[in-house]
Amino acid sequence: MANKGPLAGSHSARRRWHGDSPSRTSTRGAAGSPRMPADIGKIPEAAAFWRRLAPILIDDGRLTPDRADAFATLARLHATRVELRSLLAQQGFTVQTKDGTTANPVARLLRNAETDWLSIARDFGLTPGAAARLPAFDANDEEEDALAKFL
Repeated sequence: MANKGPLAGSHSARRRWHGDSPSRTSTRGAAGSPRMPADIGKIPEAAAFWRRLAPILIDDGRLTPDRADAFATLARLHATRVELRSLLAQQGFTVQTKDGTTANPVARLLRNAETDWLSIARDFGLTPGAAARLPAFDANDEEEDALAKFL
């Protein structure tokens, strides 16, 4: 059976999620945190997604400047999903063509967008299964690490 990820409390996993990787300065905001890309700000639904989740993920150490591009893609996909759901609600799951009734192609586009969104969302711990595998961050861990090294 495949490994499902690190066990909770794993110090190496904590380091991976809390920023021991290189970052790009072009995506840095205040105090080194990622800032919203300009194109995301132009898409209201994507911008709202970024503003709602980015602070939480930054605080948890799951959104760092080097992961900002992937999170921007996730925000774009979120906006696409919302738009496609609305379109599908208006048009329905079937459409009339010259050959008769057929499945609405928007349904396939929505399914693909959902699949892509879930794939990236797992990387940020935004699905229940992925969240269960993420290590819990405890501010006292760093103090305990320093004490363990000293002893």
